[in-house]
Amino acid sequence: MVDVDSYLNFLGSSLQQIPLEKVNHVIQVLHHARLNGKQIFIMGNGGSASTSSHFVCDLAKNNYFEGLPPFRAIDLNSSNAIFTALANDEGYENVFSHQLRNLVQPHDVVLAISTSGNSPNILRAVELAKKANAIIIGFTGFEGGQLAGLVDIEVRVPSDNIRHVEDIHMIISHLISFALYEMSSETLAMQISTQQSLQQSEPIILERFTLEHSNDDQASMLFQLLQMLLTITKTKNGTLIVTDESGNVIDGVQVFGGKTVSPSIEKLLEINQNGLAGWVVKNQQAALIDNTNDDKRWLKRPWEVEKQNEKSALSIPIKAGNIIGSITLVRPKENRFSVKDLELAIDMTSSITPALTNVENKKN
Repeated sequence: MVDVDSYLNFLGSSLQQIPLEKVNHVIQVLHHARLNGKQIFIMGNGGSASTSSHFVCDLAKNNYFEGLPPFRAIDLNSSNAIFTALANDEGYENVFSHQLRNLVQPHDVVLAISTSGNSPNILRAVELAKKANAIIIGFTGFEGGQLAGLVDIEVRVPSDNIRHVEDIHMIISHLISFALYEMSSETLAMQISTQQSLQQSEPIILERFTLEHSNDDQASMLFQLLQMLLTITKTKNGTLIVTDESGNVIDGVQVFGGKTVSPSIEKLLEINQNGLAGWVVKNQQAALIDNTNDDKRWLKRPWEVEKQNEKSALSIPIKAGNIIGSITLVRPKENRFSVKDLELAIDMTSSITPALTNVENKKN
């Protein structure tokens, strides 16, 4: 007699051991890819090919929201013409890599599903994607195979039963799709709320800002700009640094958890010389950081090194006449800022720049 109970018991045991922290990381990466228009390529062989197609269907169809960017999800198994042409003319080991070489761009996501982690066509595709600076995710089983050492995030099913591995890969894809649906619903609701608030308040805020602070010095006006950006983006942490034309820090302020603090000039100077703020000023280019742990431009404080806390940040340069500086906004989790947030911050700063310049002209 077939021992169905045993199969289900072992399946349940394997399910209890899946690395949920890595699944959550995948969810964050895919959500960020959606918000920022990055492509997501998924591939697999045999049963994993079916999981690949199913996963793409769930992302593209079940996670579509009017008002949010769609998932640009592509199943590398779906075109029989391309697949068989490549297999016949270039070899089966190239059926995925030769598709990717035409499409993959930096910071796209490539998700490889392989129970063994040793499929030659998967490995070749991942190697090509790494050279293109894509983000690599691997769904594996058994011991992870060679794929485990090539990916940025590995979600391994701790089982040596291929049926269990394939079952759980499908469950994980459904779990991720469901989580992305919930996150997208929340993001859309927040985006609508922010847009409505901005539409109602931005003209009034900017007019009031110009009138109320027309007699203030530039540093005071920049502090008000920081406060406005924190309010409109619903962010609680931020830093303003003001320098002269020679790069000497002359003023600055930080907001943590909504409370304003006055850091020392030495602390601001260190951030300006070695951190993200200094980079955006030097390059006169805004920056968006998905995870501060992974970006060399972020100056890690001692407590950050110890705890390895993941944060996301955006930073924008300010230049109005002789005044130079930067505003940096920080959120306590990775992938919490989108390109739209960055564009909003840039637009708000650009709107204030004439008022800053007018103050300087009055002084002269």
